[in-house]
Amino acid sequence: MSSKVSRRRFIYATAGIAAAAAAGYAAYIYLGTTQKKEAVKIGVLADFSGPIAVLGEALKIGVEVAKEELEKKGGILGRPIELIYGDDKNQATEGVNAMTRLVNEGVVAAVGGLSTIVVLPVQEVVADNKLPFLSTYVSSYSLVDNVEKNYNRYKYYFHTGIGTTPHYSELVVEALKFIREKTSWNNVSILTSDQLYAKQITEGIKRINSELKEPFKIVYESIFPIGTKDFSVELSKAASAATQMLMFNNHIVAENVTILKQWSTLKPPYIIGFGDWVGSDTDYPKWTEGACHSEILVGDYNYNSNMTRKTPEVRDAILSKAGGRLPRGSFEGYDTFMVLAAAIEKAGSTKAEDIVKALEGIQVEGALGTYRYNQRHDVVREPPNFYPFVNQWQLAAYGYKDRLETVSPDRFKTAELILPSWIKL
Repeated sequence: MSSKVSRRRFIYATAGIAAAAAAGYAAYIYLGTTQKKEAVKIGVLADFSGPIAVLGEALKIGVEVAKEELEKKGGILGRPIELIYGDDKNQATEGVNAMTRLVNEGVVAAVGGLSTIVVLPVQEVVADNKLPFLSTYVSSYSLVDNVEKNYNRYKYYFHTGIGTTPHYSELVVEALKFIREKTSWNNVSILTSDQLYAKQITEGIKRINSELKEPFKIVYESIFPIGTKDFSVELSKAASAATQMLMFNNHIVAENVTILKQWSTLKPPYIIGFGDWVGSDTDYPKWTEGACHSEILVGDYNYNSNMTRKTPEVRDAILSKAGGRLPRGSFEGYDTFMVLAAAIEKAGSTKAEDIVKALEGIQVEGALGTYRYNQRHDVVREPPNFYPFVNQWQLAAYGYKDRLETVSPDRFKTAELILPSWIKL
């Protein structure tokens, strides 16, 4: 048999190979297109346009830093991440509507939640739709009480970012003790926002104080409504009552700025702070025009302290994304998102029941500590969720380093306590 191939047969064979190759390539393109991995949709609920939008902005920055870090490593379950935002405007109805929209958008879980007035009704939406939800910046113990009382309904809720109101109350009392040790002061006044969480904190402080061997003397109290623009009367009454330490229990930025400016102008004979939950933002001296000098902030950390091995890299990433700022709440946003991502990876699934089970057994190192949950789905963190930090703004205009310093505990101490120039011991 001849081994020669006719020209016609060669052309036919070549054409066949080309056709087969083309068909194979087309199949490859088709399969590559149809098998493209679907994004994991995560909801982010926060106040992005209301009175505490500065916290919503901070949360968003932290979440986006976490998302970018995860996607550099392949995303979640090897899939890209899609963030879907819901603006609750710090209103209950808006929060319910926003979370409902997130559910309808197909999110597999959500993070966020800045106010109890929003998250309590949102917790019902979460329960109705069996959606894992990790709250990031809300403190009322009513939320974890619900989990304990009716686990099967509320098991989808996890309190993650910061401590509940009993933790806050304990911290404030510890801070007052620290100031008393340094100054021998004992007279305390308390101005409380009419928000549920703030009232619960004040109730807790008074209860703890009543049980102390040497209780503080509460010389003046007042509850003010959201939107208050003039605190001069309260400040003057506190001064007339011989106040030495004034706790301002609030997390609305505008009100914090207002009272600090008025305090700095009036120069009453007492220090202020203790319950200002947004005052650690690095732009706070600018917002208050320097009136935050010597303000006492009670918190579970100082952004300038390295809580874990991850703190420095997360700090650098947030500084980069926020244009040199370290917004209050950004670290919490980062950590909360990373805890959720780790749980989904551990579950190997985006099914709600699998995520809940994974969260209940999770242990994740974040920027602020290592996270896990107790039976009430309240976060337990090491260092402790509420390490008794006492921080203080010490500004360059007054001869200091122009930054938030930690004055207690000794483990994280960066400076000594200072007093306003018009107060002498």
